[in-house]
Amino acid sequence: TELEIEQHRQIQAAAKAVLSQLASLITAEDSEKSIADKAHRLLQDQGYPDTWYYACPALVLLGSRSCVSISGRDYQPREE
Repeated sequence: TELEIEQHRQIQAAAKAVLSQLASLITAEDSEKSIADKAHRLLQDQGYPDTWYYACPALVLLGSRSCVSISGRDYQPREE
């Protein structure tokens, strides 16, 4: 329905805003876990405390895992 489409657009806009904000918050000291935590907090600030994707609000892969394909079901952010 039109309402559902508009709701999806609002959620997508919030996710894009979080990605934009993250760019200025990430430092060389960050890990997968710290970036995922930052993204989760930013999503919560936008009014989205929950996620539909296996309770995985941000799937961040760095370093040795940067080319890995992993399901949100199995994802655990690391300190790498």
